[in-house]
Amino acid sequence: MRLLSFCLTLVFAITFYPKGHAQELLLDKFISKSGEVISGKALLDFEVEDLESVEFETSDGRRLTLDPGTVSELQFASGRRFLSLDIDSDGNEEFVSWLFEGQWDLFRYQKNYFLREEKQLFPLKELKSTREQDGRTVNVTTPQYRGVLLSKLKLATDQEALKALIDRSRLTDKDLIQVMEMYHEDRNLSYRQFTPKGKSMETGLRILAGIGMQSLTKNFENQGMNYRFSPASAPYIEVGLRFRKFKSAPRLMMDAGVAIYFEPSEIDLSGQRITFALTGTQTMKNSSIAVPLMVNYILVKGLSSSVYAGAGLTFWVSNFSNESASVFVDNGGAESNVIEEDFVSRKSSSLSPSLKLGWMRDFSSGSLIIELKGDLVLKNYEFTPLNYYSVYHLGVGTVSVGYLF
Repeated sequence: MRLLSFCLTLVFAITFYPKGHAQELLLDKFISKSGEVISGKALLDFEVEDLESVEFETSDGRRLTLDPGTVSELQFASGRRFLSLDIDSDGNEEFVSWLFEGQWDLFRYQKNYFLREEKQLFPLKELKSTREQDGRTVNVTTPQYRGVLLSKLKLATDQEALKALIDRSRLTDKDLIQVMEMYHEDRNLSYRQFTPKGKSMETGLRILAGIGMQSLTKNFENQGMNYRFSPASAPYIEVGLRFRKFKSAPRLMMDAGVAIYFEPSEIDLSGQRITFALTGTQTMKNSSIAVPLMVNYILVKGLSSSVYAGAGLTFWVSNFSNESASVFVDNGGAESNVIEEDFVSRKSSSLSPSLKLGWMRDFSSGSLIIELKGDLVLKNYEFTPLNYYSVYHLGVGTVSVGYLF
């Protein structure tokens, strides 16, 4: 009851927590074919690296659909830019990610890179081929883009550092932008780069509390015996980190944490054999520390809330000790035999596959979290009443409420 009261208090406090001052609103912009600059907000759930079209709400409330045929340039508040270009010389323009502007411009379109000087585009490619080696076919990648860079940039004899940078460069945003920066700096040329501002990801502190419901699932021979927790509930608290808003994978989130379960303190036994019936109870001290490692994927994203699912592994370290036990053996006689021997044991450490379904609501101070989590702790309990041996998995279903700071 205390934990339930804590959860309700946490939800109330978060919901009615006074919001801080709003940060200055940064607007997206686009430039029309006529050269008009219009501000507003691009209606995207996530920032993306490739665009075909985008819904845009202007500052005066108009809703527009922007595509390369109607827009010359898109400018996002994050720093990312897209330019409308006919990259295939077929008369059809595409939104191309504009990475670098200077004497030479650098673009990316669907993982293909292009250099531009004035109006002329030069593809930067890797050539894929195969060759025979020691009687087997091996794949060969030729970095043709390095030769294009060396040819087009026309390095001076004193630019050995830039040549070395090109020779070890990979076909990535980071490496190509570094080459462009060094080239322009060596020649004292002005330039701008249009990569997204801010960190490559965000890290937040997660605090959750809730209730876990535990059950036993047979793994090896129940021998006609049945076991259940009494009660089955396990109050739960977790503290951990959430890594999210990855620039390269905005729908992904990763969770790592430490949780404690205050687990059931009693297991009831019932069973039926040919010549007798068994009933019994084992009392114990029982708790676990769990370390969940989860990868989550955002399924649905709204303006301020999202639904996500996750999968991962949880490592369990259990503190278990028996206190008392009584097993009643009824063989049809006038009195039952009573055996006071412990019949429950538990592994001190275990591993469970874990699944999660969550909902997150963003506020200015953080995010409210509600999660459903399921674990199957493998081969966790052993039972030996009257030497009837069996092994059970532990199933744990957890409902929790918390906050991401």
